[in-house]
Amino acid sequence: MSRRIADRHRSPHQRDNHHSPTHQDRYSHSHRKPTYSHDAPRDYARPIARSRRSTLGHTIHRTHVIVGFIAAIAACILAVRACKSIGQEDQAQGTSAETQQEVTTTATELQQQYSTDIRDTLFSLSGTPCDSSFWSSAAYGRLTQAIGSVEDNGAYLGIVLIDTSSGATITYNQDMEAYPASSIKGPYVTSLYEQLAEGGSLGVDDLYNLSYDIIISSDNVAYANARETYDNDAFEEWLEGAGVSAGAYDSIETYSSIYYPTTSPRQLVTMWLYTYDYIMQDTAAGGILSGIYANRETSAIKDALEDSYLTWSKAGWYPSYDGSYSAPATVDAGIVWSDSGPYVVAVMSTIASDMDELTPIFAVLDEAHDQLVSQDSDLAETLGAFKGNPSKRTELQLETSLF
Repeated sequence: MSRRIADRHRSPHQRDNHHSPTHQDRYSHSHRKPTYSHDAPRDYARPIARSRRSTLGHTIHRTHVIVGFIAAIAACILAVRACKSIGQEDQAQGTSAETQQEVTTTATELQQQYSTDIRDTLFSLSGTPCDSSFWSSAAYGRLTQAIGSVEDNGAYLGIVLIDTSSGATITYNQDMEAYPASSIKGPYVTSLYEQLAEGGSLGVDDLYNLSYDIIISSDNVAYANARETYDNDAFEEWLEGAGVSAGAYDSIETYSSIYYPTTSPRQLVTMWLYTYDYIMQDTAAGGILSGIYANRETSAIKDALEDSYLTWSKAGWYPSYDGSYSAPATVDAGIVWSDSGPYVVAVMSTIASDMDELTPIFAVLDEAHDQLVSQDSDLAETLGAFKGNPSKRTELQLETSLF
């Protein structure tokens, strides 16, 4: 299921370009100087042609020339004034249209700050037939504002949220490679439970004490000891089963051998989808593991949503560069049991060790999830009927190609 979900990320690119109207009216005026010629000697023996009768018997005086010249100047002045009047009117109309467009653009920016640039470059939405209404929702507007406030301070964010029932997905910069800090401890501990405890090669009680220190206290020494005690085979096999890509490394073998490997939000959320599948099998070991995740001490997800929902996660944080592979990081990833259905979420950032900065992100992501799944009430009702029967729910998801 994890592979199917992780592969269904679309990147709609929807930008409305506005162009101001232009006015390029041109006016050209050609004035030919009148010419006058004297008639040829008249031949009175020959009848006078009708076309020339009106000119005979008239003499052109200097006064006529002056009057004609003044009339021509007056006509030119009137024509120039008419052109200026039309040009000013066109300019006024263009300015009015541009002003109206500016007001419209400003209102849009106030409603959804950052939204156009973010959506066109980094956002992706899939799994719902009503994508367009989500882009115009208040939840999406608040999400882009929350992201913008973090990025204005120079940090980078990567987000993946997947509804476990419908497969509907929200992603932002999902392939950003970042330092995971202690967030990688969560998937590692899950691999020990599923690969070793379920197989009987490691006692559940012994694993509980170890995982308590690694997850709840985020003890780096306990984690390092576990990596030294148990080889990388269990973690590597678990990652392959989850369908996690090697990402920045040549192979999953290399990725699994590094204690804190460079990771993307896409990779991290795929690990948590596999964790969700394992815990939902309702084994004794899985039940213990879920209790440990629920009681972790540090978590932006927990800070944002603990008053409303049950949440499981493992966070990570690091203050600054120290000359090694470490880098500033604030990360949290896990499972949220919301009123609108469970979802898996991962947020990675280059924020230097500050969970308070990520807390608003998870709060608005929960709103965005509500908006996302509420768009298709028929689907939600159908999937809700299958909550007690996971096999039928999975069958429906496969048939409708939701993953």
